Amino acid sequence: MNCILLYGSNMMPLQKHGGVFRIASELRKHDYSVMCLDMGAFERVSKLDQIAEILSNVVTETTLWVGFSTSFFDKIFGLNFRSKRETSPKLEAFLAFIRTLNPDIKIIAGGSRYFPLERHGVTIFKGYSDKEIVDFTKWCSTKKLSNLEFTTSLVQGTEFKEFSSSQIRYVKEDLVQSLDAPPIEISRGCIFKCKFCAFPLNGKTKGDWVKHGEILLDELNYNYDKFGITHYTFTDDTYNDSLDKLKYLHDTVFSKLKFQIHFSSYLRLDLLMRFPESIEYLKASGLRSAMFGIETINHQSAKAIGKGVEPYTQLEYIRELKQNAFKDILISSGFILGLPYDTFDTLQEFDEFLSSDRNYLDSWHISALGITPPNRFNNTFYSEFDLTYEKYGYEVDDFGWFNKNTGLSYAHCYQIAETIMEKSKKHPKCKFAGFSYNYVRRLGIPESDIITLSRTELESKYNLGLLSNQECETYVTSMLNLSRDIKNLR
Repeated sequence: MNCILLYGSNMMPLQKHGGVFRIASELRKHDYSVMCLDMGAFERVSKLDQIAEILSNVVTETTLWVGFSTSFFDKIFGLNFRSKRETSPKLEAFLAFIRTLNPDIKIIAGGSRYFPLERHGVTIFKGYSDKEIVDFTKWCSTKKLSNLEFTTSLVQGTEFKEFSSSQIRYVKEDLVQSLDAPPIEISRGCIFKCKFCAFPLNGKTKGDWVKHGEILLDELNYNYDKFGITHYTFTDDTYNDSLDKLKYLHDTVFSKLKFQIHFSSYLRLDLLMRFPESIEYLKASGLRSAMFGIETINHQSAKAIGKGVEPYTQLEYIRELKQNAFKDILISSGFILGLPYDTFDTLQEFDEFLSSDRNYLDSWHISALGITPPNRFNNTFYSEFDLTYEKYGYEVDDFGWFNKNTGLSYAHCYQIAETIMEKSKKHPKCKFAGFSYNYVRRLGIPESDIITLSRTELESKYNLGLLSNQECETYVTSMLNLSRDIKNLR
């Protein structure tokens, strides 16, 4: 294989990662052979050591590089992006092993976090790198690419102007299954610029970076014909950022498919309230699970991050949705603890709200506010809070933040978030919603049960952990057999 991409998460294994397969698709379009390997599945069933056999089978003198998704570095290799440690013995041993297979091989990394691995000869790609990865691969094979030399250990990605006509093209070696709900890019960027958000391309103009309808239609029909895929995870920062966009995609894509598509996506709740006609377009297009970003029930904090609609007004609107238009559509929301006007009292109020009759959400995800200034942490992108945290009352050190105006700290908010999330697993209302909906569905659980049963009810009816481990075992065996077939063809 010319290129090998390692990715994955042991928490939700066998979920395809959009960035990995976008890069693989671009490379394959330029006639490079690529293997994408889910390390999370191997770790889930304690068979991480078998990756060594796979690499031994597929790495040859024609292998140009092995790449890592940094999204799982900290979990699998014992790295902590909040510390100044550059590496770990586990990672050092793995890098050394790869180089024994081919001493000329390049090792690269890219993703949402930037680990300082330059002293180990790892080339870091920051940002979107659809074009740069192809240029780098050509350079690895020729070292004579005109006007371009990859002599530094850091490559800055640029805007991929061909995005609107690009696709993720899976091949049989990717082991795609009909129950998968692979990620698909509908558009890139977001028209909003929330102060806590470090996603790239924030503040774009409506209509920018949207995939052409005929391209998307071809991509979806190809996956259906080739693999039987009908469910997707839309990797769109805000799918409903414009009513015109929803109408365009429904009329030119979803209404013309040869199958009924179902999808999960990020949505903005206040835009549903402002443009209620968008609800019918979402339902007709195939929405099954919506992930909102209400973020807080504290109105002062909501305004401070750029969300002006009163939170309880939004939560009351969810009650209306769940009783009517979204009766059979799962609704989840993310919440952030430690925003500028959060206090110990408002966090207690929030905890009480989740257990009350006013909570009509099907699930919720709670996290502490992350502040990662460039002088202390190595991220790929930075939010306004990361860059100007002092003016909101925050002090930051290597272990987190402290808000001198409210007395809250990262450690305190993190602990509360962990406690709430642990309680939520047993909450009688809490379901597998948001993006976990597709994770459970791919285990073979009927959609009717996912929509109607709580987490605890599903887990008592089905042994989800066992089902997931069985899926991982099957994947491990398949990847081992695939690597042996590749070796035998040499």
